[in-house]
Amino acid sequence: MPAGVRLVAWTWIVSGALIVLAGVSTAQLARVMTSMMGEAGLGAGGMPGLEAMAGMGAHGVWWAALQVAVGALAVIAGVYFLKLRPWARNALEALSWLSVLSVVGFGILWHRAWTALTANLQVPGVVIDPAQLQLAGWIIGAVAAIIVVVPLVLMIRYLRGSTVRRAIAGVKGSE
Repeated sequence: MPAGVRLVAWTWIVSGALIVLAGVSTAQLARVMTSMMGEAGLGAGGMPGLEAMAGMGAHGVWWAALQVAVGALAVIAGVYFLKLRPWARNALEALSWLSVLSVVGFGILWHRAWTALTANLQVPGVVIDPAQLQLAGWIIGAVAAIIVVVPLVLMIRYLRGSTVRRAIAGVKGSE
């Protein structure tokens, strides 16, 4: 079995387990946010920042279920990719593309949030140039996206490459 197959499979197995853990954490956070909002008698209207918390409580359980499902798929597909199953290769490629799209989506969210946060930032006694802060945010966001997207693109190329196809075909031929 090619070393790259093991690397890709184990990357997705570990990532999937972490995604499941994040989903469980998201579900817990959603319950806490819903409880806090209810106990405080607060709604989303009129209070900055509460819209996001109310949305987290209302939609967090669904988001958590999606995270757990995607994470479980990643673990299962990773295990079966170690067994060189063709469907697992397809699933891991799809998960890789989905990850690239989620990084792009998060990048857009990051840009909007960072721009809004820094547009009118004021600290008594400190001169703040919003344009410099926004540029720094853009650079941080771009570097973070590159750090995640480049390995995903390399993984997609590897999954679509001849090494993986030959390895899978070799397993099919021996059955």
